[in-house]
Amino acid sequence: MFGHPVPMPVPDNVQATVEQLRKELQSPLELPTAHQRVLREALVLMNERGYAGASLRELARRVEMSQPSLYHYFESKEQLVEQVIRFYVDRAMRMPEEAPLSPTLAEGLRYGLARMIENFESDEHRTFIRFLLAVGRERPEVQQLSRELMLERGYALMNRFVEAFVSSGEVLASDSRHLVEMVTHSMLLRLLRDHVLFPDAATAEDTEQFADFIVDTAVRGVRARLAAAQEQQ
Repeated sequence: MFGHPVPMPVPDNVQATVEQLRKELQSPLELPTAHQRVLREALVLMNERGYAGASLRELARRVEMSQPSLYHYFESKEQLVEQVIRFYVDRAMRMPEEAPLSPTLAEGLRYGLARMIENFESDEHRTFIRFLLAVGRERPEVQQLSRELMLERGYALMNRFVEAFVSSGEVLASDSRHLVEMVTHSMLLRLLRDHVLFPDAATAEDTEQFADFIVDTAVRGVRARLAAAQEQQ
């Protein structure tokens, strides 16, 4: 797909790591259809009016329920926000069946970026990101929860994958975390720019080429640093 160096053999423990991640990420948060509708309408409403301006009365009107009926799904507005965040983070993190079972380092990183791109191509996911930005300004606890569920969990998942290559000697242990953060931050900032801050700023082809560039540069960089460290020993 892109011009990265000839891949090294896949370490034996990578397949086991990826299979474990797949199991963890294929257990979706199952909710009744009516509950999902409440969360989707709450997402749109708070994105439009912010946390303070979004009334439960208006939410009830949009989902065609009585306001007391909403409390079947949540006990407070704060709990409603938490449910929205958990529901959409679960969808964003889910790993489809077609994920590679035993990828090389480059293929695994590229797969992670492809999932990020796929999420941002969804109108609903972009609305969710705007929701986090809007509501997070009013409710600091929303910032903390979204950081824990999205950033920290996302880093942890990718770090577990990269650490398989650390244990095989393909990546320096000291480079593992920096590699994950460089790759994900670069892609996330590009997607935020093109889909949230300045919509339609780039084409899908531009985005794919940028993802390939990130991975190619990152893999070449960690291999060069590994070779330099080995020469100094």
